[in-house]
Amino acid sequence: MKNAIYFLIAVCIPTVQAQTDTTSRLPKEKPLPDSVINVGRWPELTIKQAYLNQKILVKTKGTSELLQKNEHIILFINNIPIDSCEARPNVKNRQDLIFNLNEKTTTETLWNLFYTRGESKRTVTISAGVRGENPLPVVQPNNFTIVFYDTYWLRGALGVIILLLIGFILLGKYTRLIKHPNKSSDPPYSLARFQLAFWTFLIVSSYIYIWIIKDDYNSLNSTALILLGISAGTALSGTIISNNQERQDSTHALQHKKSAGLIEDLLADESGISIHRFQNLLFTLILGFIFWVQVYKDLEMPVFSDTILTLMGISASTYAALKVNENKDKVSPAPTSQQQQQNQS
Repeated sequence: MKNAIYFLIAVCIPTVQAQTDTTSRLPKEKPLPDSVINVGRWPELTIKQAYLNQKILVKTKGTSELLQKNEHIILFINNIPIDSCEARPNVKNRQDLIFNLNEKTTTETLWNLFYTRGESKRTVTISAGVRGENPLPVVQPNNFTIVFYDTYWLRGALGVIILLLIGFILLGKYTRLIKHPNKSSDPPYSLARFQLAFWTFLIVSSYIYIWIIKDDYNSLNSTALILLGISAGTALSGTIISNNQERQDSTHALQHKKSAGLIEDLLADESGISIHRFQNLLFTLILGFIFWVQVYKDLEMPVFSDTILTLMGISASTYAALKVNENKDKVSPAPTSQQQQQNQS
């Protein structure tokens, strides 16, 4: 009996050792690498788009060790690092990363990098990673949509601008907002005042338009201020010149001049259409059109070169200098009785 037991032990032990050796020689299964497995709008992964005032939820595998090491994990969009957007781990699951897009620096970065002219949204690939390193691989493509603005905001902004335009037109027609303050019941339109009102409306409407759509209340730039300053200076100098002419001569023609229509009032003096008025109005309208188109397309106020701004300043200065010699014709005073008798004789 003992011999039989010894025989079984002698046979089984080498077999078990052989199996153990075979198992130890099998390749060990490698752990899954850190990766992004899903993306959605916080708090649900099923919503695949987010506005710039919302949060993104990035579901990962293997990032818990990085978080425990206090590594700075940031957002990556189309493999571009968004350094200002750091992850905030989810309390319930540290491998779920939350990124807040509503930070000012992050919002400005997204506008600058991913906004396309005329497009209210952009489809991108979302990932995450340690700052200064490559982003985590994405297990499957996540076509996530970043929404910059809703089209109804665009329509609302354009509606506000149309109302402002109607208000400016009515004020210009039925008040002396852009007319010369003379003694006539229907005074002529003033080019300098028209230019000031034109740039005021353009800059105010652009500011409101950008603010409504982009939620940016710091959109004013040096170009807008310089253009407004040039037009204000032109209006001020024009008013001073006209007042001096009337003060020196109470029978000055401009005191009793009536409007001949918007276009003729803006372009003509007593001698007819003048080149300095035409030049000033032409440059104003062209630059105003370019200004508004750029605001509509880029959602930011354009930056004109020093050359263009100097051109506007020269045109305004030329208008003011030549205005001194405008409207020199006087209204002939009514003849006295003595003059009438002499004429009859």
